[in-house]
Amino acid sequence: MSLLALRAEAEAELLQRLRAPATLVALLAILAGSSLLLPRDGRLSSISWTALDGRPRAPVFDSTYAAWGSAVLCAVFLVMAAFYLVTGSLRRDRQSGLGVILAATPLSSGAFLAGRGLAHAAYLGTLCLLAVGVTLLRFLWFGAGPLRPVDFVLSFLLFTLPGVLFVSMLTLLWEVTPGLRGRAGLVAWFFAGSMILLVLPLGLPAFDPLGLMRLQDLMRAAIAGQGHSLALGLMVREVAPERVPWVGPQVGPLVAAERLLMLAWCLVPLFAARALFDRFDPARSGPLSPRPARGLPDTREAADSQRAVTLAPLAAGQVRPRPWLSLGAEAALIWVCGSWLRWPLLLSAVAGAVAPARAATAFLLLL
Repeated sequence: MSLLALRAEAEAELLQRLRAPATLVALLAILAGSSLLLPRDGRLSSISWTALDGRPRAPVFDSTYAAWGSAVLCAVFLVMAAFYLVTGSLRRDRQSGLGVILAATPLSSGAFLAGRGLAHAAYLGTLCLLAVGVTLLRFLWFGAGPLRPVDFVLSFLLFTLPGVLFVSMLTLLWEVTPGLRGRAGLVAWFFAGSMILLVLPLGLPAFDPLGLMRLQDLMRAAIAGQGHSLALGLMVREVAPERVPWVGPQVGPLVAAERLLMLAWCLVPLFAARALFDRFDPARSGPLSPRPARGLPDTREAADSQRAVTLAPLAAGQVRPRPWLSLGAEAALIWVCGSWLRWPLLLSAVAGAVAPARAATAFLLLL
């Protein structure tokens, strides 16, 4: 019964996500990203290195380059956009009241979160498959040499799929953590998500869900004896790199087993989310959970009684609008109804006012 409910929840969430306008926007972004990260010629390159004679080189647009370039494209998509496409589902259930209904069902919290995480993974995996399909079509139209489907299969199953699952479960953890489930979490992910997915694997080689570190090592081995200074990601060089044939990463059984073991890291954010999940119970939400703004009615009865109040008509000439009074009232309303985030914003504004000009400029550019 739990498996059927889990499947129904995942299917409903996936269909709702696919019908959202954000899917069309994501598809357009994938089309643009494919053209930028997988160029046929010119000064742009996503995989390049410096030859022994000092000249820049990049792979020719063949099947190997298209397949492994799509893995780089999907990794960039998972870091930059995936979180913002799937986050907010639990907040939507909480606001609409559907979460209370789901909490009353026999479905356990672990099964509910697993189903929601799998729905996120199915949606992001579908978008990544579209990215692979776009890359494949570009190869069939512009590429050179025969098609090697095994490269596309290996790059997706061993590198993209573990990253999709981990980002989906990490997003789930973000949605149930007090203080991160609101708007502050959207800002925090911009910094913390990049640190977890890109910086942490540098110091912890056993943790590489996206596979960028392993992929870089494999590509570095593929150009051994031909050059150095391998660069992954969008690069704009002063001189157009020379396009040369490229053997690509050699994925053996040990690398495949290592990448499949990376799937175990997906359980860490899932179990953490299970421990923090309040099951839509306001009494367990914690002090940092979204609450009704102060001064606003908390119940439907209070709202009805508030609307029932009849205001006395204002006498003629009593209304005297003042722009500064309006600005002050608006500022006071924002301050009263704002979340706890107003305090760090206030401190940041004060720090920016007293900081040196160069430091303040750098801080504004960072924001």
